[in-house]
Amino acid sequence: MDILQSVFPVFLVIAIGAAARRYRFIDEPFVQTANALVYYLLLPALLFYEIGTSNFRQAFNGPLVAGGYVATAAVFLLAFPISRRLGLSPGERGAFIQGSFRANLAYVGLPIVFNAVGGEGLRKAGIFLGFIVPLLKLPLTGFFGKTLSILSAATLPLSLLCLGGSFSFQRARSGFRLAATASVMKIVLLTGIGIAAYRWLGLAGDDLRIGAIMLGCPTAVVTYVMASQLKGDPELAGTIVIVSTAASAFTISGWLFFLRAMGW
Repeated sequence: MDILQSVFPVFLVIAIGAAARRYRFIDEPFVQTANALVYYLLLPALLFYEIGTSNFRQAFNGPLVAGGYVATAAVFLLAFPISRRLGLSPGERGAFIQGSFRANLAYVGLPIVFNAVGGEGLRKAGIFLGFIVPLLKLPLTGFFGKTLSILSAATLPLSLLCLGGSFSFQRARSGFRLAATASVMKIVLLTGIGIAAYRWLGLAGDDLRIGAIMLGCPTAVVTYVMASQLKGDPELAGTIVIVSTAASAFTISGWLFFLRAMGW
């Protein structure tokens, strides 16, 4: 039950964001502005604060970072021959390959890690994304530290509402089979390879759970934006985002139950 309580509230907030957009409590301009606020101000403040106030040597875990990148690279390379075998057009191929490996780490991974593992897990997950802040050794105390703390508190809920508000089910009109294939590669195959790599590297406990959550995240919404801007297939990209996000509520929970059952 504690696993479900860690995962499903995150997706419930995403659903609230989607409902708020559907019933016009928020609109496209608000979502775009709030996304920019989260991406350029609040999320950097959160990572800066959480990572900057941590002990880098204690929080940094080389195998956690290395295993994640190995799994991501493996699926990325595998997606190329699969897309060719499926006979996809260049636009479909770009959306398919991106959707199979590019994860929504910040908007989905960080909130679930925070719920499941707590603040220390959030610091380790933040270092998973980038670890330059602790090397700067800046003092995050006094007025500056409290300011970052206040900004950090707004990051996760607003990012989840924006994620839900950015969904457009009108975009999910074609390519469901391709979207399902890319989603399985992202939230099942990539996560499975990552967990195998982590076990081979000796990871267990909270570190292994952090890795499984981060690798099990759904496809990033930015893949739709890139497909639109780079002459890809935005409809397929949008479908992949929606399918992988909906399915990941269950697959992330499933992976965490699997790790517990295995005693890892």
